[in-house]
Amino acid sequence: MMKGEFLVVEYLGWDNSYTEIVNTDRIRAVNPNSPINEKTFHQFEIEVPHEVQEYLPW
Repeated sequence: MMKGEFLVVEYLGWDNSYTEIVNTDRIRAVNPNSPINEKTFHQFEIEVPHEVQEYLPW
């Protein structure tokens, strides 16, 4: 529900649900990006010189 610059936001949870009246500037804009999937991430390996490896924790 919206009235002027205020919105009623209902937070739904497993046990607790509550309603809050908030100003429109507190509402996050819609995300224009597509959802992430397995093609979003890329894996690559970098060779680390032996001189640097002694500083690594593993």
